[in-house]
Amino acid sequence: MGETFAPQVEAGLAELRQIITARYPEASFAVESGGEPEGIWLLATVDVDDRGEVFDLVMDRVLQMQFEEGLPLHVLPLRTPERNAAVLREQAAERRALLAVG
Repeated sequence: MGETFAPQVEAGLAELRQIITARYPEASFAVESGGEPEGIWLLATVDVDDRGEVFDLVMDRVLQMQFEEGLPLHVLPLRTPERNAAVLREQAAERRALLAVG
């Protein structure tokens, strides 16, 4: 069974999940505590090329939770393994193309 947190933290995690799943319904989540910076991390696995899109979606609310509400919440967007492999293949192909030109 997973770790339980204060009701305000649980509510914050639920809100962040809802914001992300409204845009990315296939997202999956895990929660970890600790890390750097120390806090509670919502790991959001989403099928996107640019993980920044996910962070941009929640950034204002995360900052509000941290600074105005005192909640130690952070979001770490992750790509699905399949998407990550595709991005790595694309980057390798781009490097090969650049080397072939040079």
